[in-house]
Amino acid sequence: MYDIGEIKEQFCEVIRESQGIEEPQVDWLFDEWAKAKEKFIERFGGLIYEWPEPIEFTLDEKEKRYRAASFADRVHDMYNNPVLAEFIEENLDGFFDNKVVKACEGGVIPLGMKLLKAFKYFEHNKATLRNIQDDASLLIQENKIKGKLCFSVHPLDFLSSSENTYNWRSCHALDGEFRAGNLSYMTDCVTFMVYLKGMDDVELPNFGNVKWNSKKWRMLIYAAETDEIIFAGRQYPFSSRSGINTVLHIYNNLCHYDAPYTFQKYMYWSDDYIYNYHSSQDTNPSIMRYLDSKYLIIKGSLVPLEDIVKQGPYALNYNDVLNSSCYQTPYYAVWNPTDYHNIEYMKEHPIVVGGDVKCLHCGDVYVEDTETMRCEGCEMDYGTEINDVYTFCSCCGRRMYVDDAYIVGDNEELVCGYCYDSECFQCDECGDIFYNDEKHYCEETEMYLCSHCCYNKGERR
Repeated sequence: MYDIGEIKEQFCEVIRESQGIEEPQVDWLFDEWAKAKEKFIERFGGLIYEWPEPIEFTLDEKEKRYRAASFADRVHDMYNNPVLAEFIEENLDGFFDNKVVKACEGGVIPLGMKLLKAFKYFEHNKATLRNIQDDASLLIQENKIKGKLCFSVHPLDFLSSSENTYNWRSCHALDGEFRAGNLSYMTDCVTFMVYLKGMDDVELPNFGNVKWNSKKWRMLIYAAETDEIIFAGRQYPFSSRSGINTVLHIYNNLCHYDAPYTFQKYMYWSDDYIYNYHSSQDTNPSIMRYLDSKYLIIKGSLVPLEDIVKQGPYALNYNDVLNSSCYQTPYYAVWNPTDYHNIEYMKEHPIVVGGDVKCLHCGDVYVEDTETMRCEGCEMDYGTEINDVYTFCSCCGRRMYVDDAYIVGDNEELVCGYCYDSECFQCDECGDIFYNDEKHYCEETEMYLCSHCCYNKGERR
């Protein structure tokens, strides 16, 4: 049905292109993947099941404007940035074109500038800015999105979960903060992907010469090994209730391969949760009591979400169902061949999302950092990427953690601990760190000063 050797070769080429690992060690990964996804491969009749007819998702202009305005409200309330929220509201007409339609005074933000790029003038915290931009990119789409709907456990689909030509991304991009999480999804027993793709395979970002499908929309689904319940992950780049209803209908048909039921296995999606309640025992009945977890409603029973869905103990993926601040009421569907559900059995066999991942460089040591597909030792010895976690010493070139670096001089160069001890000093006046060639001794105060502080004190020694 499929050539595993060819898939491995393509997979390794993508890893070489995106991660800089020249000889990826993937035999262990493919062995774990084949065992973990056996059930889905049987149901799909291969690695990918493709619905024969194109499917179209449509958003009207009213819905687009509503979504953009709601996003501005979220920026105001959740990110506590009223100035940026006002800027977005002034540019609602250009939001889905990602263009500024109302210029700011002084020409700093001109007409036609990319709207998301302009956000940096209103939010200076890099992590927060990235989150706001990522959230905004999820909304920016065309009015009509048409493609082939696919169900997949193909390794290249996990790698391309956020690689596309449709102007959206997530933290699982191959240069993203949770890139290693794509490998965790490959090795667990519960995750498969659903996506709407363009008609032709194309050149994707970070895929090198390997052509693959470009995803207009995608969602991960987490299915209990017992099949009693499934969860829908966050949808990218937009949410569509009609879309996931279609997904559920088709998946029910696929499940008939191993279920003798003549009616739908999963009846409908629900996003009903209980967060709080009023207690009849309170003297003031208006007092609201808040629960310590989200509770699902399953056949009249309240079940903590965290009892049903768990993160793998060494998983590297971002678990949207448990952790997302945007996707706070994850959709779930309950297996309904009868009116009976063994809640305790569901708790004893939870949906464990994300498997362990070994280093793709050495193939032996497990990866601990979500932002690399190497183990710590191999990343330090062979890594080349500069990001929020790793960088290089400006003095000796040694690879190091950003958090372990010392900031030196007016140019704010990063140096390692060795170079700090041998090549740098800390000014006794301002407390900043400088290279030794800027060290000056002040006889009056018997202090070592940087050039700035020395000049201010009138000393030049």
